Amino acid sequence: MKHIRFNNRLAMTMIELLVTIGIAVVVLGLAFGILVESDRTTRRLMQFQAASQFCEQALSTAVNTIESAVAADNIESTSGTQSLAQMFKADQLQMLAYENGLLYRVRISQKPGEEIKLDHEPLATSSATQISRPISTNRPAGFKPTIRFAYAATTPPGQRPRYQDSWTSPGWPALIQIRVEAKVDGHVQPVALETAAIPGLVPARPAKEARP
Repeated sequence: MKHIRFNNRLAMTMIELLVTIGIAVVVLGLAFGILVESDRTTRRLMQFQAASQFCEQALSTAVNTIESAVAADNIESTSGTQSLAQMFKADQLQMLAYENGLLYRVRISQKPGEEIKLDHEPLATSSATQISRPISTNRPAGFKPTIRFAYAATTPPGQRPRYQDSWTSPGWPALIQIRVEAKVDGHVQPVALETAAIPGLVPARPAKEARP
């Protein structure tokens, strides 16, 4: 009568191999998960940095425009029927400013769902052309930027300024608050930067100086 003998060493080797494969699968799965999460975190960080740069550039442009504003009260209109009036709204800011020696009506505005626009409309000369461009040139795809303005009158020392969405009082507001926000597609936290600027109210130049 023949006896069947099992090779215990072979059986142990197969068990060890299966255990090793199982451990390797678990380790590789964990490593792959960490790699995917690291890549996702890196992309989110890059998007956050791009959004921050966009907001900083847009905010800087708006502040520079406000600080270079021209007091239009004593300007002799050489622009025909074109209005020299300022406009202070929550989604639109319009004022006069000099650029390269020429007088422009500068407008920062945004329509719902569109880019934030910076428009330069020349006054006092017909040789210059109107310029319309995005307020920031580095807006990445997928960004949804918004800009909002608020206005405050002069307040006594020690008191916080009280901002309002529009300015209809005579003269200029003492402070103009600018808030730029960039929302990014996905789960990245929106980036919002905010500051306030004092209108420069640069004295008007004689008409003969407003030339290239």
